[in-house]
Amino acid sequence: MQFKDVVGQEKVKERLIYTIKENRVSHAQLFLGAEGSGNLTLAIAYAQYVSCTDRQADDSCGVCPSCIKYQKLIHPDLHFVFPVATSKTVTKEPVSDDYISQWRQAIIENPYITQNRWYEIIDVENKQGIISKNESQEILRKLNLKTFESEYKIMKEKHGLSFEKAKDIAHLSNGNYAEAQRILNLGDDDNYNFEQFTHLMRMAYQRKLIDINEWVEEISRLGREKQKNFLVYCLRLVRENLMLNLQKEEIAYLTKKEYEFSSKFSQFITQENVHQIYEEFNRAHSDIEMNAYNKIVFLDLALKIIKLIKK
Repeated sequence: MQFKDVVGQEKVKERLIYTIKENRVSHAQLFLGAEGSGNLTLAIAYAQYVSCTDRQADDSCGVCPSCIKYQKLIHPDLHFVFPVATSKTVTKEPVSDDYISQWRQAIIENPYITQNRWYEIIDVENKQGIISKNESQEILRKLNLKTFESEYKIMKEKHGLSFEKAKDIAHLSNGNYAEAQRILNLGDDDNYNFEQFTHLMRMAYQRKLIDINEWVEEISRLGREKQKNFLVYCLRLVRENLMLNLQKEEIAYLTKKEYEFSSKFSQFITQENVHQIYEEFNRAHSDIEMNAYNKIVFLDLALKIIKLIKK
């Protein structure tokens, strides 16, 4: 992966290239960013540039033996650690190396992959991905190895969119390239999350307790990761509705159908209740993550929203 494959981040690229030219490569560096921001992509491109045997002024050459191995993510001095869990194929004490083939293929296909998509690929069902103590021991073992080949060990035109459409998606994704890709390929999960959010809010406003019980039954049948994904979606919609309420439409990141609903609903998300509503969705997400009984979590959430929605 080369710097040219990384969307944006021009200033960061320049800074990273400068560290190589000045021979100031730190022994440990943290590439921190929101999901989809390109931090993983940038780290891999930087690693390839560090190891390239024929570096160009602004990128790795892409054709030397080192670069060819990096393009396939099989360079012997490149190691990955990522969250894993047991699955049908790995039933005990999983570590990253157990899933390295799937990881390489997934990153090559889409270096802006999301965490939920990764869990779907390795089919861990409702389990939480973790980095375990066994993984920590593997990290220490690998870092103590001598390098094999490198001096270092390293631990929209494309879619044929109109300018206006690309501009709308760039605004909606707020710098998250993975989110931009997701918006281009809106699927059943997004439609489902939108429908469930609007359904919950309408029931809460109308105090339809019987309908809420039916809603709890349905949402509780989802897998745990999909439940968490729904709650994250709700948190986003709460935020965007507050922006509309405050007449900050330019920083409200909504799809067309979300905007059509939110333009009317946003009057119920105010400065007085938004913190409590946000806290309830966030608490529900934490409870689901901690394996709490999902029916109780979602029923409690719905009842809290009933009390808060008209404040």
